[in-house]
Amino acid sequence: MKFLLLLTIALVASGTDANFLTGLKSVFQKVGDTFTVVGKSLLGQLDNVGGVLFNKVKDAGKNLLSQGLQALALNTMGAFKSNKTTRDISGLLQQVTKFETEAKQVIENGVDSFKPVLANAISAFQNVIDNVENAIDNPDELVQTIDNIVGVHNDLADMIMKNLVSSLNNLVTKFFGSHKRNAFTDAMASFGSQLANFFKPLGDGVKNMISTTGTALKTAGKNMLETVKTSATQLGTKLAIHGLTALSSLKAATNDIFKQTSDVATPIL
Repeated sequence: MKFLLLLTIALVASGTDANFLTGLKSVFQKVGDTFTVVGKSLLGQLDNVGGVLFNKVKDAGKNLLSQGLQALALNTMGAFKSNKTTRDISGLLQQVTKFETEAKQVIENGVDSFKPVLANAISAFQNVIDNVENAIDNPDELVQTIDNIVGVHNDLADMIMKNLVSSLNNLVTKFFGSHKRNAFTDAMASFGSQLANFFKPLGDGVKNMISTTGTALKTAGKNMLETVKTSATQLGTKLAIHGLTALSSLKAATNDIFKQTSDVATPIL
């Protein structure tokens, strides 16, 4: 970065102030290091929370499916005995069993589809963190990049959720849509909708985790920029005290760089 290059030049130009400038350079580097640590911590939380969430939702969804189907079978089959043959009832129960097997697979695949979305978002955020030095000269680009990552992955989460819901509803139609409408098929249609609605908060949860992480990274980036600007002001004060030609030139150049950075950053952050 420009200001670190200037600091390096100053180290060569003035041996008497080498310790001071080396220390200040270290401050700038530590600011970036701190942002990296904070960012990686956020990504670690995102990954861990996401993994736990997916497993819990899958287990809860499959349990809801099994328990709901069992309750439906017990509550409705008894009513059919008076006007349905044993063969008819057996056929419906076989359909329920097949429905349960395929629905569990749909749930498994649908929830797992969120995993690569979250993993890719984490990877994209990691790339931002690894190139955090660009936040000094291009704070607007940093913010825009994070917003783009959030937007793209939230759109993907919406698509996956829409597909999961429609797949569960389509299964109900596949196994029970051709049967003559009765209390059982109506109950199955209602249960299928309830099951699909159960998973809708999952999509919102994934989007919220990605959005929250993006906001936290932007906030950390803003704080980093402000810290660097404050350090630059302190640099100008120190250099003015010494009054050396080389350091005076460095002060003017450094202040100019940070003035430009500040002017660009203020409207965005």
